[in-house]
Amino acid sequence: MSNFGEALGKANATLDRVQIRQKGDRLYLRATLPPKPGDGSKPKRYELSTGYGAHTEGLRFAKAKALEIEGQLLREKFDWTPWLKGSQKPAETVREWVAKFEQNYWESRERSLAKTSTWKASYQEAFDRLDPEKPLTEDLLKAEILKSSAGTRTRQKLCFAYGAIARFAGIENKFSELAAGCETKIQRDLPSDLEIEAMRDSIANPAWQWVFWNASNLWVEASRDFQARLLRSGRRVWVAAGASRYEDKRTHNFATQS
Repeated sequence: MSNFGEALGKANATLDRVQIRQKGDRLYLRATLPPKPGDGSKPKRYELSTGYGAHTEGLRFAKAKALEIEGQLLREKFDWTPWLKGSQKPAETVREWVAKFEQNYWESRERSLAKTSTWKASYQEAFDRLDPEKPLTEDLLKAEILKSSAGTRTRQKLCFAYGAIARFAGIENKFSELAAGCETKIQRDLPSDLEIEAMRDSIANPAWQWVFWNASNLWVEASRDFQARLLRSGRRVWVAAGASRYEDKRTHNFATQS
């Protein structure tokens, strides 16, 4: 065994939960650590680059890093931040969290005109009210919610959007309680956003998908006294409110229903 190999063995003998490993002319640390951000929820075995070469001076610095990590693990205070690079670093600011939230949002959806409209109305408008360079915190989101009047549609939309990004960022919150009192004058059993998307996607004609989507946003939100209902029957899609209009897709002729 070389002199360096002996020195490496002695250094590892003084360590417990972290070991120093030589790979070529570089030194690495190997240990079971809390999961890296985005890498599940259970501790795993990781190998970290020390940035030092396989020589006496490099070994001294590598051992110091190993002892530092052992101390963090002992106190359950290990932090991945200094070890992550570029896009691996956890998002901190509003701008970074919104970018990650939007990326995750589109991973499970087709970026269509209708879905882009949903993103802007349900999320982006609320996110645009925040300072993009401030850290994303519960206090920041709550303060912005409280700027809106209680019991309003604006308050409800902010609670929905900020609650979603807070859950995504692992921030505990009770924003749903702040939305209390946001009720319409007419009691209605309105479908959820996902149910509305499903109804829209069931319409074969893309042009009429667009009509339905914009109508559903306009009619449901524009007036508390307006009552809309969607009926789907055979080849016809009806949107009714008192006197209604419908289109027979086979003829593209419009008629009025009393």
